[in-house]
Amino acid sequence: MGNRAWRCAAAALVLSLALGGCRSGAAEEKGKIYSDPAKIAEAGDSFTFAHKEGKPDDKGGKLTYRGFNGAITLWTVEGREDSAGAGAKLKLVSKLQTPKGHAKLVYIHPDGTVQLLLEDQIESEVTVPAEKGTGRIKLVGQGARGSAEVTFTADDGIAVHAVEEME
Repeated sequence: MGNRAWRCAAAALVLSLALGGCRSGAAEEKGKIYSDPAKIAEAGDSFTFAHKEGKPDDKGGKLTYRGFNGAITLWTVEGREDSAGAGAKLKLVSKLQTPKGHAKLVYIHPDGTVQLLLEDQIESEVTVPAEKGTGRIKLVGQGARGSAEVTFTADDGIAVHAVEEME
């Protein structure tokens, strides 16, 4: 192998190590959010996707992803004051498939309490009671590849809104 070929090979190796190290460091840091309820409950989102398809709407939605680390708010849940006293509920029918890594769907109550809805490989029907204020439904991942599919049925006094800023 000539001198020029060695230089090209060395430059390619240095470049791939530099780029790979930066990307995995950010993803690793966001992956730590998975087991930290305080970080999950934060108002802001912190996440990375290697690839993402799909978008939630006000009735639910399906999202397919790979290389997902961090926490992303998919929906907000607004409860009026009179809905909580009337026993109103939000019903979620959910399916989470995670063949690689870990993923979970959580509900953050208006008071900041984090409730696990489902994790990794599961189909579930969960009912969340209405509360005055704004709650959030987040997808949380750690090196995850998979999909999340959710549909909602909301009683009067509860409004579910898809979050538009998913990029």
